[in-house]
Amino acid sequence: MMNSLHNSEIQIPAFRYLQGKGIVPTALADPISPLVPESLRVSVVFTDFTETQRALDRAVELAIDLRAETRIIVPHVVPYPLALECPVVPLEFLCSQLQSLAAAAGADPYIHVYLCRDKVELLLKLLPERSIVVIGARKRWLWPVEAERLARRLDKKGFAVVLV
Repeated sequence: MMNSLHNSEIQIPAFRYLQGKGIVPTALADPISPLVPESLRVSVVFTDFTETQRALDRAVELAIDLRAETRIIVPHVVPYPLALECPVVPLEFLCSQLQSLAAAAGADPYIHVYLCRDKVELLLKLLPERSIVVIGARKRWLWPVEAERLARRLDKKGFAVVLV
């Protein structure tokens, strides 16, 4: 049985990676309440492994300077032919790879995996207003990549976006 977040009109299946226990379903009653009271959070949005590594390195620097906690948010898009609770890629594999990335960056972030249909909709419902969000993106000269478009949309909504 999977716990879901009920927020407005959507359900967000949520999972958390716990060291030694793997992926466990998580019930999040209030997505914008801090994980640690009165703490500042730097959120890294997973894009791909290489870019997320760069973003996590930068987020760790910011978190140290700001005395903030770091978390990785993985908006895992599940295509419409599949049920939302049935992702294509096993979540355990994804989270073990993210733990390796975090260890390489010298960080021990919270890793939150959310199954969704639309990344932007998920992040807008999940992140507190004016959150610090770090996104890794490859630089292209001719047209923006998906991560750059995501960063632009979050910036327009008032988030403090750091694109690396």
